[in-house]
Amino acid sequence: MYHCLIQNITGNGLHAENGATVEATDCEFLSNGYTMDSGLGSACLIRDQSKLIGKRCVFENNFSHIDGGAIHGGLGCLLALDSCRFLNNGCNLWGGAIDVNSAKLQITNCEFYGNQGRKGGAAYLQTPDSTLFDHCIFTGNGASEGSVLYVSTGTSNPVTMLNCDFVRNIGTDAGAIRAESHLTLKHSIFYANTGAVVNFLDPAAQVEYCLFSGEDEFFTGTVPNGLGELNHQNHNGDMVDSYENLFADPVFADEPDGNLHLENDSPCIDAGDPTFPFDPDGTIADIGRYSFMQETAVAPQTLLPTVISVTAFPNPFNSSLELSVELPAAAEISLTIFDVTGREVEQLFSGTLATGEHRLMWNAAGVPTGVYFVAIESGGVFVTQKVLLLK
Repeated sequence: MYHCLIQNITGNGLHAENGATVEATDCEFLSNGYTMDSGLGSACLIRDQSKLIGKRCVFENNFSHIDGGAIHGGLGCLLALDSCRFLNNGCNLWGGAIDVNSAKLQITNCEFYGNQGRKGGAAYLQTPDSTLFDHCIFTGNGASEGSVLYVSTGTSNPVTMLNCDFVRNIGTDAGAIRAESHLTLKHSIFYANTGAVVNFLDPAAQVEYCLFSGEDEFFTGTVPNGLGELNHQNHNGDMVDSYENLFADPVFADEPDGNLHLENDSPCIDAGDPTFPFDPDGTIADIGRYSFMQETAVAPQTLLPTVISVTAFPNPFNSSLELSVELPAAAEISLTIFDVTGREVEQLFSGTLATGEHRLMWNAAGVPTGVYFVAIESGGVFVTQKVLLLK
């Protein structure tokens, strides 16, 4: 599906089942819904091992009387969405924008504005297979429990949120997240949310290298020991807790106007995990959706052609990925695969390569679905390529 408009449909705008794969690019799903007290996923209902792969799609003003105002993903399904926008979707119960039940969810570079539900204003996760929100924005979403995200009891697989911005979401039980099961938060900003930022009901939750500011209350429930207690300085000289979290103004460029880029004096700059793949400017990872391009660093458009380039094909891929590395001169390089938490998955190569193009293969047959980083280091220069594994 390319450049399609699905609008004012009574019921499901799109329905996929029995293992179907739907690819939607630059499509709009507008004002679809149910006229009776029923319905799941008014824009897209994905069931029975089916897949929805969406890119640059808009989901706006869709409404379901039950769950998944815009999208519902059922047992064994995959929702892989990139650069999509969810605006003012809603439901009476679970998942104002997205509801998944035992499905895989991979959300990258997406924006969620003004979505509403009783549990999980943006998303409700019922025992998801695996979940990643990467470089997403959540603003103005609302729910009684978990204005952005509700992770239900029984979720054994980790729910990971990486480099996301949570701004002015409104919830009575948890201003942003209610976590009944395994949750990992990293490199994310929480600013001016109403209600406690995170309601922990699972002691295994991990919150590290994040920033919290302007909230009524930061944490409730079974809070990890030492979370929020400032006890040392990070490598920038700012006070942080035992998990390297900051509690300070993020210094956005113009938050009231929706500009969440960082100003040059933001404490988020270079405040991320130093073992994580570097930002595009070659510096330590920043906290938040938008990395700050530092003038002292070599910009990527200058760095890549003159030093090293890497391409990955296909991307997304299924189990096998071909990497093409091109060098203008012989060099010592290391090529390593990292997951979204910064954990090293595999080192594919370490040694000397001659001038020219070299092809390497990554066999990811034993690796779970998710986003990974291909990181190349040569002579102190770092180049990263994000890839998406879909199974």
